[in-house]
Amino acid sequence: MAPVETRSRAGRGRPAGSRSSPVRRRDGGVAASPGSQSAASTERRKKNRGSKRNLSDGSGEDGRPGKKINLEEEELEEERMPLEDEASACSSCSSPLCEPYIPRVVIGCNAKGKEIYKPIECDELRALDLWEAKYQAKRDRQMNLCTLKPCIPPTCLVDPKLLHIRESSTETVLRAAKFVMGLSSSVDGNPLSQCSGFIVDWDDKSKTGIIMTSALLICKKSSHTDDWKYASQYATDAQVVVHFVDGTTVEGQFLYCQEHYKIAFYKIVLDKPTHLPSFNKGVKWAEEVFILGRDGSSHLRISHGRVQYLNAHVNERHHYMYIHGVDAASEYYNGGPVIDFRGDVVGMYNLSTRGSFIPSNILLKCLQLWKKFHYIPRPHLQLKLWGIKFLEPAHIEIISCKCNIDDGLIVEEVSIGSCAERLGVRVGDIIECFNGKCISSTVELENMLLQILEDHFDEGNSLDSTIDIEIGVFHTRKGVRSTLNLTTNVSDKGEVVAIYPSPEKRFIQVVQLTKQIQVLPILPLAKRGHPPEYPPAGPSFVLN
Repeated sequence: MAPVETRSRAGRGRPAGSRSSPVRRRDGGVAASPGSQSAASTERRKKNRGSKRNLSDGSGEDGRPGKKINLEEEELEEERMPLEDEASACSSCSSPLCEPYIPRVVIGCNAKGKEIYKPIECDELRALDLWEAKYQAKRDRQMNLCTLKPCIPPTCLVDPKLLHIRESSTETVLRAAKFVMGLSSSVDGNPLSQCSGFIVDWDDKSKTGIIMTSALLICKKSSHTDDWKYASQYATDAQVVVHFVDGTTVEGQFLYCQEHYKIAFYKIVLDKPTHLPSFNKGVKWAEEVFILGRDGSSHLRISHGRVQYLNAHVNERHHYMYIHGVDAASEYYNGGPVIDFRGDVVGMYNLSTRGSFIPSNILLKCLQLWKKFHYIPRPHLQLKLWGIKFLEPAHIEIISCKCNIDDGLIVEEVSIGSCAERLGVRVGDIIECFNGKCISSTVELENMLLQILEDHFDEGNSLDSTIDIEIGVFHTRKGVRSTLNLTTNVSDKGEVVAIYPSPEKRFIQVVQLTKQIQVLPILPLAKRGHPPEYPPAGPSFVLN
């Protein structure tokens, strides 16, 4: 088959005898390919008419002109193009993106005056398929450019409600994002979890950094929803990989895990310095904050909310604060920083149904203790407490009227067999002070306990020791006050508060025991001179 003379679409108004080099369009749409003057003018007329052609006339099904390609000219053109390497190609030397097509040639008209085109041959279609494959491959490479990324998930900053802070907040989160990274864990090659974390320390001599993240990164799967009932299990030998926004990864070396606060530290080695965050110790109630994290593709994720005026949830630890309106249900927010509008870190996010986070004053104290002692000790009071200040005003008024107390911590649960229980502390009592200092919230209490432990260890004590804490208690049932000396165990493990079963649970246990008794086999009669044979004793229950 003789090659068909083709012509650039950009030169369709030129004389038929003149020739020009192919012109290609950069918009990624229909690109130019050489064609004859008659074919160009015919296509132009067809565009203006907008008439449809059928396949018998040789036109495309969509009414557009047919596609023709001159293989010899395309091959010559490709030889003149600079070679592209996927890894090193740059926009300054790359040839423009052009879509191949087959120009159509008019060979006559039918009885109605409609133009008839020369049929497209099979070898031309095969050649077109080859060039279309090259075009699509180049288009895919182009769309992978960082400036043309089409699949970046939107963040909360696209919300029209945040329009008034969009510009300033964008600058703030981009500054903070420099110390945020993604982490993934696995055990024996099996994926375990995915979290975020942030750099909290850097050693310029050794080129090593310390990452603080959530211990949920290495927490083994558990169905327990109450932090106080069971001690979680952590895979400290898990393989942890740190992911950066540029696509690079480094291995994270495990340093320490504090099970009660669910904080973990990892060391990484970097060939260049990294940014360190600044901290704000005094996050305020109702303050607007952002939560930052990185997803599985290391894309920056952002959520927004306000710090709530709440007690810690009954099933969660005392050191948590909460964020209202946050949309951060995905696990990649775990361990990510919570920042204020200045970009200062005010806490570390922890995945929960209420959007909890550990405030920065506790994080900094934990970091200080870990650097000083290589672990983070804590006394176990074995009490669940609630702050009076966070209750409804009407509830506070009743407490003030009945007990003449408007501040302190209400005892929600007392662990079975604990020192507090032996000393007479009961559910509903009010603890007004610890070591002579009035305490209004459980977060304030946690800060105080960490300081007490630091002083305790400075005196030469160690883990698994005991420490006495003086508490001032108002016994609600008797309406009297007392000062008690709690002897508590010092540990860096998760604190457990074991409570008595509720009346409903005790009733269910008794019913189950009754059913077991009903299905006991008939006992044989005792033989003379021998005591009767009884089945082994089962569990006993005492109903209060």
